[in-house]
Amino acid sequence: MRLNEITVDDTPESWAAMGFTVMDGYVPIGRSLRFKLTGGTGRGVLDYTFGDAGRQASQSVNINGLKTSITGLPDYLSAPIVKHRNGVVGSMKTVILANSADATTARLLALMPELGQPAISNTSDTGIRYDYWTNLDETHFEVISMKDEVERDSVAVIFLVVDDLDAAIATFGETNVSAKSVYDERDTVQVLPASGISASLRLITQRKSNSEPE
Repeated sequence: MRLNEITVDDTPESWAAMGFTVMDGYVPIGRSLRFKLTGGTGRGVLDYTFGDAGRQASQSVNINGLKTSITGLPDYLSAPIVKHRNGVVGSMKTVILANSADATTARLLALMPELGQPAISNTSDTGIRYDYWTNLDETHFEVISMKDEVERDSVAVIFLVVDDLDAAIATFGETNVSAKSVYDERDTVQVLPASGISASLRLITQRKSNSEPE
């Protein structure tokens, strides 16, 4: 089971300017995930697609305003890993902000039972409801909802792993990323809209231990 593709309403030029290698309108990350760039007007993530080897046909559903699809595994998985000038080497996790984590998780499992039950399902002391999957190849996946409801589901953040965060910041430009913060004991920065990238990307350093991210 993989997270295959995330469609973003951006131009290839905007991602290339930030050090990503763009190939025919796509940005491959590791062996599994790739971003599909529509050449649009910067409306952020439009949809996302999972892949599973057992799937013979594609299926899609609109989950509270966010198109979600499941298909078979694509041919590009056998292609060589693409290197990026900004040092991005993989994806840590993708987070969906839902109106209701319970409702979105139920819709996801109805669409693709192959996803399985989340490894972690809980509510934090601050009222954040979250379901967390660790069984995807190369990345993790999380659905969260807050005390304050949102009108539509959206891709809240995509964590991308970099070899060297300082070098990545230099490539993006300091005005295009936030100040450093710490997440799960790792240094991280948010890619800002000034970069020309409308997807909510967060760059994060490699893990120094074998523990799972939270």
